[in-house]
Amino acid sequence: MGLCARRLDAALRKLASHDIGLSVESWTRRSPRPSDVAGLQEDSPELLARLRKLSLLNSWRGVGGIYHSVDPILSPLKTSKRVMTVHDCWTLRENPYQSPQFQRQQKKKFERALGRADHVVLPSRHVLDQLVALRPEFSQRATVIPWGPLMDHEGESNPEPPAIPSVVDAYLSKGRPFFLCVANLETRKNHEILFQAMESLPHVDLVLVGAKGWGWEAVEKRRQELCRTTPCFWFQGLSVREMRALYHHAMTVVLPSLDEGFGLPACEAMFFDKPLVLSKIPPFIEIAGSSALYFDPVAGVSELREILSSLARDTALRASWASKLLSRKHIFSWELTARAHLALYRRLMSLG
Repeated sequence: MGLCARRLDAALRKLASHDIGLSVESWTRRSPRPSDVAGLQEDSPELLARLRKLSLLNSWRGVGGIYHSVDPILSPLKTSKRVMTVHDCWTLRENPYQSPQFQRQQKKKFERALGRADHVVLPSRHVLDQLVALRPEFSQRATVIPWGPLMDHEGESNPEPPAIPSVVDAYLSKGRPFFLCVANLETRKNHEILFQAMESLPHVDLVLVGAKGWGWEAVEKRRQELCRTTPCFWFQGLSVREMRALYHHAMTVVLPSLDEGFGLPACEAMFFDKPLVLSKIPPFIEIAGSSALYFDPVAGVSELREILSSLARDTALRASWASKLLSRKHIFSWELTARAHLALYRRLMSLG
């Protein structure tokens, strides 16, 4: 979520430059330790000055006295209002998406931060419902603000390709048709159902983009097995230029996740005029509405196979579903995200 935080910070600064009546300051450092603030009152100007001098403030997004952490960590620093962004609620309950050790560690941090938060920002109604079910006290202290896309055609500079083509450039030069899945290799992303659907579609490649996540070894083993019948490629650590090229050339974007907090690739794909094939889960429905093709992420192998087969052989069908997403684009932008945050900051400040 670091990229999201930077995009939000940049959008807030851009709005602040137009005399919105609020100042925006930003640092990202480690959390303060007790020894750093020994003898200082939590609300004192001396505390803030000390932390700034030592560069110890963690995930600060300061707007007129608002402390906003975009990670599930809130330092002991006390200001007028403390806000925390909650991307998902998996670590608050047992789940198969993370290692048990990681869950235990994160749950303690998460619960401690929630205990300090005056208000919570969430990227989807789905995460809000999950949080309120677990912590009902936030029913009146939470606001849903969707993210904008990390990549789109807006402001694209069309940089020159490198002198030595990358592996992505080399792949695209072959002109092979492919479906694109942008998702870390991990249990929650549910690649297995996509692999099963693609086994009978050897004439279309599958391209995966994502880092190694929890359970990636099993996903990679299955990917290699799929390659016996259907070409399946896995790319990691791609540049913005390479990602844009893959979005541009893909026939469609397929996201088979079992659960999401938001779903940035679904948001991004519509800005590249690509039809979306999505697992039928609440966050994706919030993003795409009735403008995407959906399938059951648990029992929908044949359903997904038929959808992909139809899109692969019918250019007009792909264009039709891509055009349906035009009406959804206006919902997502970093300017709208920043303005929603500023409206929340003003409301919180007016409450005192």
